[in-house]
Amino acid sequence: MNQFQALLKDLSTQKNTLGYNSGNQRLVISPYAISDQDTSGIFFPTAEAGTESKSLSSCDNPAKREALGCKSVEVYSLDTYGKKFLAEELKDSNQNINILGVDAEGFDFNILKGGQGLLTRAEYLEFEYHRKGPWADQTLKQAIDMLDDIGFNCYWAGRAQLWRLNGENCFLDHYESKCWSNVACVNPNLAPELADIMEDTFHKTLLQGQFKQSSKVKRDPFQI
Repeated sequence: MNQFQALLKDLSTQKNTLGYNSGNQRLVISPYAISDQDTSGIFFPTAEAGTESKSLSSCDNPAKREALGCKSVEVYSLDTYGKKFLAEELKDSNQNINILGVDAEGFDFNILKGGQGLLTRAEYLEFEYHRKGPWADQTLKQAIDMLDDIGFNCYWAGRAQLWRLNGENCFLDHYESKCWSNVACVNPNLAPELADIMEDTFHKTLLQGQFKQSSKVKRDPFQI
């Protein structure tokens, strides 16, 4: 059994232990990669559970594939994945995606660009922003403008604090500093109560009057 198969077995065991195998509680483990388009024959590394230092780009160098345990995987766009595997869950037009979390070691915006159809069904979205992977050549403003067009309100996510990123005069030039951060977005049309809570948190953050941006990263999880 290789490392990838062992990880899938471990995830399946945890799924059964937590009870996500019957009734309305369901956890689906899909051995696919998600990016901005459908691609076959792409390699993805295997690693211990919890590893945050590897992504689709880790296996670009053929000479390193064996050492990284790279396996050929199917790559789907988020929209394609939704059509293939979520059609039953989303056939009811009133059924939305409650939470959509994207943590793809730099491929976050790629995934979002390939899921603009499915994103219209998401009530809450959260993704990472930093300087690694494709983010190195992408701007946060591009991502925020795209999500704004879809109908999301987006915020920097802090500790009990939120800073609005879209809306008139909300996006500031220094927000393009590529520090390790998370962006939280809500679709007010699909989740109006949550949208009110998040906007109220933003207003309370402004009233605190204490703002500090730090681009210092104590530990780089991509450093091997």
